[in-house]
This record gives sequence, C-alpha cells and structure tokens, in this order.
Amino acid sequence: MNQKQTTQVLVNFYVLTHLAVSKIACKNRWISAGNGRWHELRKNQFETFNRIIDDQTQLIYFAGDHGEQYLWCQRHKDNGILIGPFINSTNEGRKLKRATGEEMNQSPSLAEQFDYFSRTYNGLLPTVISQTQLIASVELLLTALFDQKTVNTLIHQLTSELRLPQPKVDAIAKDVSSSQLDRASYQAETALYNTIRAGQDDQVIVAFQRFSNSGKPGLVVPGNQLRNEKDLAIAATTLATRSAIQGGLYADSAYAISDQTIQMIEAQTRTNDVVGVLMTQMTRFAKEVRLANQRHYSKDINALTAEIYAHRDTGIQLTTLAAQQHKSAKYLASRFRSETGRTFMNYQNQFRLTFAQEQLTTTSASITEIAAMMNFEDASYFTKWFKRLCGQTPRQYRQQH
Repeated sequence: MNQKQTTQVLVNFYVLTHLAVSKIACKNRWISAGNGRWHELRKNQFETFNRIIDDQTQLIYFAGDHGEQYLWCQRHKDNGILIGPFINSTNEGRKLKRATGEEMNQSPSLAEQFDYFSRTYNGLLPTVISQTQLIASVELLLTALFDQKTVNTLIHQLTSELRLPQPKVDAIAKDVSSSQLDRASYQAETALYNTIRAGQDDQVIVAFQRFSNSGKPGLVVPGNQLRNEKDLAIAATTLATRSAIQGGLYADSAYAISDQTIQMIEAQTRTNDVVGVLMTQMTRFAKEVRLANQRHYSKDINALTAEIYAHRDTGIQLTTLAAQQHKSAKYLASRFRSETGRTFMNYQNQFRLTFAQEQLTTTSASITEIAAMMNFEDASYFTKWFKRLCGQTPRQYRQQH
C-alpha cells in the first residue's frame, strides 16, 4: 500500500469513527487524518510517549493528563498508528482535571467528560465510545493496513490490555452448513438495522463488522465486482432509510440522506470505498435518528437519556444521576415522566432489553455470561427480568431469532 492509499484509509477511518488518527510512515514522515487541533495534541503527547516505546512494543493503551485516552499500534520501531484522543467507560473511577486545573473529587459521568473535552479541545470532540466500539473501530483500521496475522496479534493484545474476554468463534465462523450461514447473516443484518432504528450511532460500526463477518453478501451482477458492491450498497441504503423513518426521523430528511448516499456510492471507483461510504452514511442515519428524538426533550432529560444509553449494559440508578446533576431524584423522575411519557425505569429497561436481545442473537455468549455482563446477580434473575419484558425466556428468544 503506497502513501496515497494509506492516507485515504486514514481519512476514511477519521470520517467514519470521528476518532483522530495518525501513522508514522517511512522516512519519518507523518501521514495523518484529523484537524489542526489534533496535530498539536499529537506533537505534545508524542514527545513524552516516544520515550516509553521500544523495539518490542506492539500495543500501548494509555491516558493523558486529563484522562483522555490514546491507543498506539506498532508494527515496527517508529512505524505504527496513534489513535486518539477519545474517552470511554474505562475513565470511570479515574480522577479528571477541570479546565481550571483542579481535580474532580468524584468520578465524572460520561456526559461530564464529553462536555469537558468539548470545551478543552475546542473543535475536536473525542467520541464517547464503548470498549466494543473501540475494538471494532480499531480492527476496521488495522485490517485495511496490515496483514491478517498482525491484525489478530494486535487485537489480542488490545483485548488483553483492556482485560476483556477474547473474541469467541461463533458457529457461523465454523462453516458448518450454508443454512446456518444464511441464518446468522439474517440475524446480524437485523441487528445492524436495529442500531439505526434505535439511534445507536456508536454501535453501527460494531454491528456492520458482525454482519460482514457473518457471511458473504449476495451476487447481483456476476463478473462485475464494483457494480455488484454498488447495487448491494444501494439496497442497504433503502433498508437504512426505512429503519431511520421507523426510528423517528422525518421522511423528507431520511430521503435526502438516502439520495446523497446513492450519489456518493455511484461516484466511487473502488469496492472498498463503496463499503466505506455505506458505513459512514449508516452511522449518519443513526445519529440523525438520535438527534431527532433528543430535540423533544429538555437539557436535563437529554442528559439523563444519554446516560441511560451509555449504561444500557450495566444500568444506572436515578439517584446517582441526580447527585451528578445536583438535583432532586424526585424532581428528575417527575420531569422525566412528564417529557417522555414513561418512568425512568421503564425507559431504561427498554434500552437494556434491546441490548440483551442483541447479545443473544449476534454473539455466542452464554446466558450466564450475558447476565454477568449486564450486572445481574445471577442468570435466574436475568431470565425472570427478560421474560417479564419480552414475554419469552432468553433461551426461547435466541432459539426463535
């Protein structure tokens, strides 16, 4: 891959994930994507960072002075990828500094961290992401730049560094039969469009990667790979448009994005770029759905819904959020029900149920593992909770979907 192609990969990654990225290329030249503010941060951080890397370093995950985080993926000495700054749930429990320099005594919420970095970085907004999103994003970038063996090594290191369970080989990867492959693809496709319908823009890349890994797409135009990719992408855009409208985006807005997406797809000359455009625009659909739903609520309630979404796996107490906002839990509960038409617990349960359903249909994790991941005391309690909300046990849901 030449310098021009590498630069384009980095630019596509930056547009898709909103995470700034730079790569040290040959002859000590930087090939970068991102804005001017990121370049300043990179220079300041890298001077210190350069002293801790050596010939054996392949991956380092570290935090800056204010808790912002960076990821260094190295293939050779002084030749690698520096990603960041970004923030995610691993910042919880870590003291951050305010703009004035003093440290926060209590662990800041994700919303507080995002507001802080929005002010501090003045134009570069580090994305609030989950660890799953981080791994999917990094895997997407590494796959475009390195050979598969190197990608597997770096992803293994990343999951070890974050103390995450190693990715499991799903039944779909074992190629046991074509019928199972088709079924897995349908499940993964459904999960992808559900992220758009729910406005989960930070999960689109994860869902897209799972769908891509679940099987090969159909063949529409034999003998013409580029035309085939374009036609498949246009069909996917139609489904994404429908999902966005179902999620609450006005039809005229959804169709405007759809028209632009199709024009962008048709303008591409390489199959990889078609896929990049599609992922970018699917993320945009989901983001517009989220923003459309948020516009109906006040600032206080938007902050609550953002925290509910950020903690849809483990859940979060209203009293905790009330303390963070320095408001009465009773007051927020009343405001929340008045504006959303639902109680705080009911609203949170719907997000958590969707998360549980996605884990059941798109991963091979056991019910016990999913219950632990979602902070339930045991699998039995999780099963009762799931059945009360869904009408089926987790096992029944997985078997039927």
